[in-house]
Amino acid sequence: QIIKVRIFVDSTKASGVLFRNTIDLKMRYFFQDEFVRILFSNGFETEELFGNYDKAPFKEDSPFIIFVAKKK
Repeated sequence: QIIKVRIFVDSTKASGVLFRNTIDLKMRYFFQDEFVRILFSNGFETEELFGNYDKAPFKEDSPFIIFVAKKK
């Protein structure tokens, strides 16, 4: 459940010289039940769950899992 991503950012200086920066990221994917357990084990409880930034209900094909949690 870990994905490694390398991002290349190409920029041009005022002199016209091209240069590249690279950014390496490691991202971890979580399943819904797994993240609920992590929240619970750290003293939080889930208040709401959304599937996108418009606060649509979470469904299996939702682009995101957005948790709203509070400290117990």
